[in-house]
Amino acid sequence: MTRAALLVALALHGDERPAPAAAPPIEWRADPGCPAAAFDDALTRYLGPAPQGPPPPLTIDARAERAGDGWRVTLQIEDARAPDEPASERVLTAPSCETVARAAAFVVAVAIDPGVARAAAGSPEDPAEDPAAQDALTAPELPEPTTTNPTRERDADTPEEPDDEPDDEPDDELDEPARPRPPTRRVHALLNAALGLDGGALPGVGAALRASVGLGGRRWRAELFASYRSPSRARASTLEGAGGWISLWALGARACAEGQPERGRLVIPICAGLEAGELLGRGYGLTTNGRARLPWLAPLIGAGVLARLDRPRATWGSLALGARAELGAPLARHRFEITDVGVVHSVRPAFARLLLVLEIELPRGRRRGASD
Repeated sequence: MTRAALLVALALHGDERPAPAAAPPIEWRADPGCPAAAFDDALTRYLGPAPQGPPPPLTIDARAERAGDGWRVTLQIEDARAPDEPASERVLTAPSCETVARAAAFVVAVAIDPGVARAAAGSPEDPAEDPAAQDALTAPELPEPTTTNPTRERDADTPEEPDDEPDDEPDDELDEPARPRPPTRRVHALLNAALGLDGGALPGVGAALRASVGLGGRRWRAELFASYRSPSRARASTLEGAGGWISLWALGARACAEGQPERGRLVIPICAGLEAGELLGRGYGLTTNGRARLPWLAPLIGAGVLARLDRPRATWGSLALGARAELGAPLARHRFEITDVGVVHSVRPAFARLLLVLEIELPRGRRRGASD
């Protein structure tokens, strides 16, 4: 059979290809200057404008970031059909965002529908024929998995393309879809405990304790917390040996935006919140030592840094250590006063806290595709 006849036969057989699959959930995260439009447009070209097949049970995460004078995309793909497959990560680099996004779209399209690699062969849009996109495939070699990835199986009825090209032609590694890796978490639960110092509004400097629970995402977190400030002593100026002990408890909430300058290992939350509770006063050095309870309400702003000590694990999550600084302003300027002695302490207009933080990020359930 001549080459022309063979190409005609392949074209006629390609008409019998099943309807293209729809795209599963895909998360594109990128530094400024690399929007998702180039990736989305290329993926639409490869899968078709109106895919009819059901999406495969894949969870796909793409992170685009600057790499020197160019761009790098890190692809992570989870396949729910093969939970025991070894982890996979494909790293693509290119001089421009558009080029590396186009190459990433081709890898994702092949993972969704392996027939895309065959349908794209010889097309001007094929990244294998684009020298700039070919440069994007300078990913490190990964070990072959010990089991078969379902997305790499070829249809038995689809003939192989003729191998009449010279052996020195560069291989198109895009027809090997990314291998699945453990689940990539999106929204996850957080538990943290903090210990530090508090000073400003109350007399002296006291110990500050806090416990928090919350939810976090890629660039945000929201937390509920309970805090306690240990008693500190306020001495009466008019009576030697008399005064009061003043402490504080509060419940609060805060919302934070997060920066991640080191690909997720280092997290910098910048937060604003509000706490409400009670100031507790107890006299000392008097014949009758009274007690007082006064309301407390204060807005908070703060910033911190957390360092992830390990990667998230499926059993217990990941651990982080860090520090946080906060500033607050009491909305009520209460005074603690002892009868016949005078004012022992007036709440000051601002306070500061410095806390050391231990945090656990709890594991999240696996995301399943539509066919699960």
